[in-house]
Amino acid sequence: MKNQTENARINTELESLKKSVKKMEQQHGNGGQHKNTDTDLVKAIKTKVSALKEQQKKDEIFISVLKDRFGNELLKAMHPDIRKNIAENFSIPKENCWDVNASHSDLEIFGSESLKVHYKGDGSGRRSAFAKHPILFTETGIFYFEIKIKNCKSLCSIGLATKAMPLDENVGQNSDSCAYQSDGQFWANGSTNFGMPNFSHGDFVGCGINLATRQIIFTKNGQPLDSANLFLSLSSADFPLFPFISLNDSGDLIETNFGPQFKFDPAKIILSFPRQNYWDANACDENLQIIGNKNQTVYKFVCSCSDSLLNSI
Repeated sequence: MKNQTENARINTELESLKKSVKKMEQQHGNGGQHKNTDTDLVKAIKTKVSALKEQQKKDEIFISVLKDRFGNELLKAMHPDIRKNIAENFSIPKENCWDVNASHSDLEIFGSESLKVHYKGDGSGRRSAFAKHPILFTETGIFYFEIKIKNCKSLCSIGLATKAMPLDENVGQNSDSCAYQSDGQFWANGSTNFGMPNFSHGDFVGCGINLATRQIIFTKNGQPLDSANLFLSLSSADFPLFPFISLNDSGDLIETNFGPQFKFDPAKIILSFPRQNYWDANACDENLQIIGNKNQTVYKFVCSCSDSLLNSI
């Protein structure tokens, strides 16, 4: 695989750089007119070595995850597009956290990595927080994150929202957001679906989005929930979109996981992606005209439709 070849290249370059550093340190360790220049060069080489080691570490994590989940034989048999989707999904993402400057004043964001959120205020009322970094939208892949419910007295929600979402409203109940609420409601674009499982103390709850289709993903304790008809309807002008949580009562507490290891396996969704399809102009009745970008969008029954009707489609 490409990652294995890249890993071998990094190993070779690392060994070469290490030998160069060692040789220079031996030659100039005791002084000399070029000592300062050589010392700077050694530092630069060591910095590059450190960067290569970090990249190697990321590649090793990527390869390990793929081997554990799919096995070598399945990986070799995968269609290249699927491998590409998996690679994009399991690349190490930019580290995310909750944004102290984009959260309600009644919420306390704490922990060494700012991944815990606590409702410190008195009483109750919707109190929400944005993550620091937005979703990076691409043509393929999955964005996903999870929270663990440490305490939830009545209502807690996990979801996605734009910065237009007020911090004193529940995520999902606004047209610029979607959410899974602890009472078993799915919210998207201001509308709700009932009948989903409740969640409470000790549960792991996830939220994400299929970047190819804009379908929303919700999970509970590692299991996907039925969100087949739940899609994000925001236009490109509404982005960027952020992870978002809402707490309702004093003492509510959640802990967050922005990846890359989760209770739920996003690769299951990637592997279920259908290959891009479209209507086949060479395998349709002569009275059908296939139109649209890549023949995907619509077809016209040209035999019995008037021009005005065709143009209205």
